Amino acid sequence: MRGKIKIGVLLLLFVSCNLFSQTPERKVQKMFTKNIKLVENFYKNIDGYSLELKSASTFLVELTKIKPLGVYTYKGLGVLSESDITNWKDWYKKNKHLLYWDDNSKSIRINSQLVTSN
Repeated sequence: MRGKIKIGVLLLLFVSCNLFSQTPERKVQKMFTKNIKLVENFYKNIDGYSLELKSASTFLVELTKIKPLGVYTYKGLGVLSESDITNWKDWYKKNKHLLYWDDNSKSIRINSQLVTSN
């Protein structure tokens, strides 16, 4: 009986450790997804303007170098077009292989060695 309990506890520890550890690729995906979701929720009128939205839009513009076609107001993002979100998502699909997680800055970086000019 004790053996089964020990195995159960060890199995539980193993599973919980795997759930909480994230690969660098997963961190990149999670951060991009979180930011694009904030912008999508604003576009769909699910969420209003917030500092998180401002931060998310800044993150997407700085990472992708794609400025939104939407109008900016004194608060930040005013009106977004659906193409803004589509452009950012398309960029991510095409370039996610260039992205990596930088533990020092706790942010996403682009591997410039892999970028080629067309």
